[in-house]
Amino acid sequence: ILILWKGTSTIEAAVRIFVPLMWLFMIVLIVRGVTLPGGIDGVLYLFTPNVAALSDASVWQTAFSQMFFSLSLGLGTMTAYASYLPKDADQVNNSLVVSFMNCGFEYIAGIAIFSMLFAFAIVPSGGTLSLSFFVIPQGISEFPIWVKGFGVFFFFLMVIAGLTSAVSLVEGVAAPLIDKLGITRAKALTFVTVPGIIG
Repeated sequence: ILILWKGTSTIEAAVRIFVPLMWLFMIVLIVRGVTLPGGIDGVLYLFTPNVAALSDASVWQTAFSQMFFSLSLGLGTMTAYASYLPKDADQVNNSLVVSFMNCGFEYIAGIAIFSMLFAFAIVPSGGTLSLSFFVIPQGISEFPIWVKGFGVFFFFLMVIAGLTSAVSLVEGVAAPLIDKLGITRAKALTFVTVPGIIG
């Protein structure tokens, strides 16, 4: 609610802090993962294509589902954020930047996770959340220094990732209410968040 209270000004301030922190921490994890024994093998496994799997429809379904989820497509989030852009904004360029930045983060997250999977001889199975909560903490436990600090920082960033997702979902509902009904942002946020808090 606090991040959304003043609209784009507070949302942008939060994003400017939290998103670079997530990128930076993931790069630290990559450095740690590839320097562990077997880490490079995990990266090679990640980027070695399985041509036979490309004919499996479920692989494509999972890939498209992941992209729709990570880009929040169909939820009204992108429409809400795009409505704040100036009329002469380059929509094609903006959409490409968002897509490539999103995919770029998923690539570096994949490198971090797969390097640690192979370093700790973990079978690469399970979803993103299970890998995040089991593989990365194990990788952090192998850090040469400040293990507890990195652990706290990682889970803090996981909370921030969830928080930024929640911000986008609430804004996707609140922005149309403000535009269509002409109500204040405070009323729109109350209408959206109070049922969420009660639920």
